[in-house]
Amino acid sequence: SYNTIGLSYRDIGKYDAAVDYFEQAVRVGRSEGESHLECAGLLNLGSIYRALGSFQRAIEFHEDALALARKTGDRQTEGRFFNNMGDVYEASGDLLKAVDYYERGLAAARGRGDRSGEAVSLEKLGAKIDRDEGGHARLIELTDTQITNDDLKQLSHLPQLESLEIMGGPVDDAGL
Repeated sequence: SYNTIGLSYRDIGKYDAAVDYFEQAVRVGRSEGESHLECAGLLNLGSIYRALGSFQRAIEFHEDALALARKTGDRQTEGRFFNNMGDVYEASGDLLKAVDYYERGLAAARGRGDRSGEAVSLEKLGAKIDRDEGGHARLIELTDTQITNDDLKQLSHLPQLESLEIMGGPVDDAGL
């Protein structure tokens, strides 16, 4: 798809080509009535403009994706919006707004029962997760005191976090 090709160009630093493909994804999504494709293109455009330092433009694309996601009931895109906005504010140096958006992303993930989304949001909030080649992860450091023991215990049941450890010790019923 256009988004996949755009992501490939983004990954090798060819942002102009990536933008072209993301814009095509938005156009095709609109013309074909594929809101998910359009939302993904908008979020990807926002991420590109964040990487380029055009923070206001990034915010505009992310907000357009949110409006469409809410109109179509796409709760997963809505959750991605919050984390992407957090990334924009973090990159721009506004860490308070970044944390606010990451916390909203965490709440949205929990609201839709998206355990993987919870892990992403918790990681952005300061949980340092080390991933191995097999896709498994372990929590190696916790830097944000707002993340509770219950958060960590719940995440330990995710297949990709099956060996959840904190600073060398496993999470157990007694807490950290």
